[in-house]
Amino acid sequence: MITDIAIGLGGLLLKVFVIIMPLMVALEWVRTRHWFGGFIRNGENVFRPFGFLPPAMLSLITGLAFGIAYGAGVLISQSRSGELEARQIVLVSAFLGICHAIVEDTLLFAVIGGSAWIMVTARLLTALVVTLVLARLTRGPLVQPSGAVR
Repeated sequence: MITDIAIGLGGLLLKVFVIIMPLMVALEWVRTRHWFGGFIRNGENVFRPFGFLPPAMLSLITGLAFGIAYGAGVLISQSRSGELEARQIVLVSAFLGICHAIVEDTLLFAVIGGSAWIMVTARLLTALVVTLVLARLTRGPLVQPSGAVR
């Protein structure tokens, strides 16, 4: 029984490694060639109606493609450098909290039998609706300069 569990776990870890490793290599390859500019310009046109401004696109696209941890790292870096205003940080966080790693997670769950179209559609629509409502309800900064949430 323990042998079966170990073999199953090893097989699952191998599948995760085979999916994640090429994605991470591809990310570094694209980043070093500065190809994010095209993704950001295209994403800007799609996400602007939902309240996202151009500086937020890098965090958003990174989180969508590679997961919330990597997207949060980019978001933290951009917020520390002052590229993003508080409202953008909250909108990106809300969106990525619902819909992150759309490529990575979808591939992982598709390997174990999930429907990729249902997963992508449900997560993307939910994130877009929640972010749109949040953007419409908040016109000013969501966080006061003192750090208190409004």
